Amino acid sequence: MLIVIPTKVISEPLSTSNADIVYLHLPAPHPVAFWDRQTGKFALGGSYLDSLDYSDRLLAQMFDILSAQPRWANTTLIVQGDHSWRTQMWRPLPGWSAEDERISRLGQWDPRPLLMIQTPGQQEAKTSATPASLMYVHDTVAAEIGALAK
Repeated sequence: MLIVIPTKVISEPLSTSNADIVYLHLPAPHPVAFWDRQTGKFALGGSYLDSLDYSDRLLAQMFDILSAQPRWANTTLIVQGDHSWRTQMWRPLPGWSAEDERISRLGQWDPRPLLMIQTPGQQEAKTSATPASLMYVHDTVAAEIGALAK
């Protein structure tokens, strides 16, 4: 079964939001793949990398909507995944491709899930490969709420 979430479902809440803190959890990528990045269309049978492409496109749409809002300069955006690429689980599945094998460095598992935080006024990207506790997210949100209360 293929379920497609219309862009309207995503864009309406984001484009009318006055939120100071936006927390996004992307629903993809997960098997079974439902996106073909070569055609840019929904289709069953794609690879994990096709699903990553879909997630990137979805995140870009959401970012475009949020950054066009008047409140954007004062908004904290948190994008968090619940897990990384579960190569040990998905490698034996029929959808695993030669490309997946190559890109994952022969199924090597990286345990770090995605965590992106855009704070108000942030102009430059910063990257950290240091493991972060979920308490870091809590502390970031608590600090932003505290700043709003002032």
